[in-house]
Amino acid sequence: MTPTTVRTTLSALALALASLSSQAADTVKVGLGPAPNVVSLAPFAAAQALGLFKDANLDVEAFEITDTLPALTSKRVTLAVGLPEPILNYYQQNPGKTLPIAFFYNLLPQTFEFAVAADSNIQRLEDLKGKRVGTGALNWPQVDTTRAVLKSVGIGEQDFTFSAVGVLGAGFHALRSQRIDALNFNDSWNDMFELTGFKLRRLHYPDAFRGLGAGVFITHADTLREQPELLARFGRAYNQGQRACVANPAFCVRAVWQQYPQTRPSQGALVNNEADAVTLLSRRLQLIEADPAASQGRFDHARITGYLTAMQGQGYFKGIELDLPALFSNQLAASFTDYDRAALDARAKAAQ
Repeated sequence: MTPTTVRTTLSALALALASLSSQAADTVKVGLGPAPNVVSLAPFAAAQALGLFKDANLDVEAFEITDTLPALTSKRVTLAVGLPEPILNYYQQNPGKTLPIAFFYNLLPQTFEFAVAADSNIQRLEDLKGKRVGTGALNWPQVDTTRAVLKSVGIGEQDFTFSAVGVLGAGFHALRSQRIDALNFNDSWNDMFELTGFKLRRLHYPDAFRGLGAGVFITHADTLREQPELLARFGRAYNQGQRACVANPAFCVRAVWQQYPQTRPSQGALVNNEADAVTLLSRRLQLIEADPAASQGRFDHARITGYLTAMQGQGYFKGIELDLPALFSNQLAASFTDYDRAALDARAKAAQ
């Protein structure tokens, strides 16, 4: 090799290394809600295990936070999983003020419901009049929606007993022991309850109260304005991860337990085997897939408007004024599903 050839080769190598350096993966810090589990973590774990975040040139770090709004407004996290209701409550309590945030990905349709024993004489929402309803805590963001739902069928706050019974096993015991007549939990928790062998009847919220959804990705308004392409890449990889779990839920369960070992139930827990975890994940995915907006990560502004109208009709969110397209942004939605679904399915099904 001549000196000229050596110099040329070294120059080419230097250029290649410089190019790789300039394309270093972008860091995305994701704040998860409290007590993440196999259902909520599955798309993240699938996207990591299949290299979907890597394909999008992203280095994603997901961790649990309890201070969602401060973490977002201080930009300590790039984005966070959250609920819309606390933001709506903030705007109701602070008229004229705004928060520098935006919802940019619709994660879930409404998942809260009432569950009663299958052999109960409670057949419809109206039958909850005079009954004892339990929920995890009375300061949960969804509680106002629950109260509004019951008011809409003629059950005022004085017409039923609403009490905090704790989460998961504590709530299950309250219904099983007949300390309460109905349990107000999300669908996956009720699925867990049924996996213990207890038969439930589900009473769903009326459609008018199901339009807001039960989870969103939230980011700082500056991030959406200045780095939309970054959020688009993240949203597409996440959506791919979710679709991969539809194709191969068992792979996704194992990916969660490998990446987040603290979520794997111990012996004797309510859900302690892969088959149960696959059942829980598959049921949640069916709920998402059945909702065209949630399955695509976009917001249905008409349904959100219908929810706000229904809530205002029962005395909630009075006088609140929102710029729906800005707060519930669909700016990036078209990019979330811009990939080859068949190729992804094949990739997911081949994964172990």
